[in-house]
Amino acid sequence: MNTEWVSCKNSLPSVGKYVLVTDGENMWIAFRSEDGRWDDGDFLHSIEDVTHWQDLPVPPGLLGDRV
Repeated sequence: MNTEWVSCKNSLPSVGKYVLVTDGENMWIAFRSEDGRWDDGDFLHSIEDVTHWQDLPVPPGLLGDRV
């Protein structure tokens, strides 16, 4: 699992894949929509000025750890 920040200038995640994104000050869990916008699932607005992203961590239960 990649836990490093990826610059949006270098690479973007697949459309529809939820990832952690930042604008350098704030963070959201969001996905990239088919029209290229970052969306957190809140239908009121899209996320602007995303500079970096990274994969979400795997939940402990999927790693075999007890919750």
